[in-house]
Amino acid sequence: MKLWKSSILVLVLIMLILSSMSVNAESDSTGDVYYFNGVDADVIWKLYGDKEHIDVTDASFSISGSDITVSLTVSDSISNHQKIKY
Repeated sequence: MKLWKSSILVLVLIMLILSSMSVNAESDSTGDVYYFNGVDADVIWKLYGDKEHIDVTDASFSISGSDITVSLTVSDSISNHQKIKY
């Protein structure tokens, strides 16, 4: 009976640790923003240039119970200008 209670306690502790775990998924360098240009079969990717407000440098996620949070970090601050759309 004591082994059974200990096993359940260890299992619950492992579940709590895993449910609140945060994992870094991917890191990326700056200056590599491309955009999709073309129509139908004539499609190419072109370098967009230095666009730090949209250049993603880190993508991460965390799991807490039944909730998953995905976070993207950009190399500069996000602009709140009316002519910029994300």
